[in-house]
Amino acid sequence: MILKDSILYLSGTCTIAPSQQVWFLDTVFIHNSPDNPDPPVYPWITNNKYTYLLKVDLNGNILDFNLFHLNIEEPDDLVSDYLIWNPIFRTPFHIDNDGNIYLLTNRTNNYPTTLCINGIEVCDIIPEDYYFSTYLIKCDSECNFIWIKSLYEEISEPESHKLITNILDLASDSDNNLYLVGYIESNSIGGAYYQTPTTITIIDNHTLHTYKKGDYVSILYKLNENGDYIWAKQT
Repeated sequence: MILKDSILYLSGTCTIAPSQQVWFLDTVFIHNSPDNPDPPVYPWITNNKYTYLLKVDLNGNILDFNLFHLNIEEPDDLVSDYLIWNPIFRTPFHIDNDGNIYLLTNRTNNYPTTLCINGIEVCDIIPEDYYFSTYLIKCDSECNFIWIKSLYEEISEPESHKLITNILDLASDSDNNLYLVGYIESNSIGGAYYQTPTTITIIDNHTLHTYKKGDYVSILYKLNENGDYIWAKQT
C-alpha cells in the first residue's frame, strides 16, 4: 500500500471465477448479465488471473481501478497469469514524484507472452532463455503504458544455471531515479552444484556474480526514469 497526496494505492492479485461476485472495499464488481444490467464493470474476463491496482480516497471509496495480466500462448490453450505470483513476499510497486507507476513482472517459460492492461494488449514480452526473467513496467498516472525493461541482458553458462529474482522494494529520489533492492538465487539446471561463478550482465555492461545452486546474491540497482542503469551493486 502507498499513501500519496491523500490517496491510497492498493495492489494485489485476484482470479475471476464465472458468475462470481468480487468485492473490493464494499463495492461489488461483476460481469454484465440480465440480472445485473448496470453493475460496476471493468474489462476483465472470467477464469483470468489479474494483478489489480486500486486508487482509494481516505474514506475508503474507490476512485479508480486498473487490471494487469499476462496472456500466455501455451501449445494447446491461451491462458492468463498474474504479473507475479509470490505467496511469501508482497510484490512491491512504486509511484514517483510525477505520479508514474512502476510494477514488476516475471517470465517463467518461453511461450509467447503479451502484457495486457485493462484488457488491451500493450506489448509482447521477449523471452529470455534459460533463466527466470524479471521486468520493470512503467505506466503514467492514468495507467497508460510507457515502457517495459528487462533487468538482465545476458547470463554466462546458460546451460547450467537459472536465476530466480526477488525484488523486495522500490523507491525513487527527487529526480525520479529508481532504486531496486532484492536478491538473486542461483537455481542450477538438473540439480547439480556448480562451483564456477555465473556472470549476469545487465545494461551497459554492469555485471553481477552468482554461484552454485542455492546461493543468494543481494542486489541494489539504480536506474534513471527511462529505465537505464546508472549503477548496480552486489551487496
